[in-house]
Amino acid sequence: MVTNLRFLRGEVPIALLLQRLIGFLLLSSFLYGFGVSAHERQINKGFVQKMDDGSIALEFLLDPAVLMFKSLAPETTLPLFLKRYAEMKPEIFEQELKKLKAQLVKGIKLQGPDGRALVQSAWKWPPAADWQDIVKTQKIMLDVLSNEEGHLPQIKLNIVLKGGKNLSRAQVSLLPSMHPILVRNMPSDDFWLTDQIPVAIIGF
Repeated sequence: MVTNLRFLRGEVPIALLLQRLIGFLLLSSFLYGFGVSAHERQINKGFVQKMDDGSIALEFLLDPAVLMFKSLAPETTLPLFLKRYAEMKPEIFEQELKKLKAQLVKGIKLQGPDGRALVQSAWKWPPAADWQDIVKTQKIMLDVLSNEEGHLPQIKLNIVLKGGKNLSRAQVSLLPSMHPILVRNMPSDDFWLTDQIPVAIIGF
């Protein structure tokens, strides 16, 4: 993991290129283990954009069932998790979702050159019913298709961080349950965050 602030000051640009290359190779190996290529598999995605007022807008497209499974019940199996959460009473499911949100709030971080995390000022969070509907659908697909993977809707999360017009670089890290995730620093800087490379440095 690279945390040296020299990266944030832009003194080691070649290391950033190596970081992105290693991340791509690790992801290619990960996907190859599933027998699919990156463009064939639905993947978690993130987008980072610095706005005119200096704030940082984050958007994530995530597989809600896998995210909840990895965050809330990693000790079980995905099929057992799907059965339990698909049949869960809505009010209990909503409480579980609050636990997930608390993890995401803590785990999604952008740090400036001074090492301080940017303050999260706003969240756009889909209703619990949307999450549970996708979990129910994924359970049905798993029952019907066995080991085959279907393409389900992803959950969209939007977060606004207080940045500053003078912010030129930041260190990005996310909740490990979101890994692997392909992130685009808008407009066109793509990189992977994985368990092996959980941190990246981006410029604005």
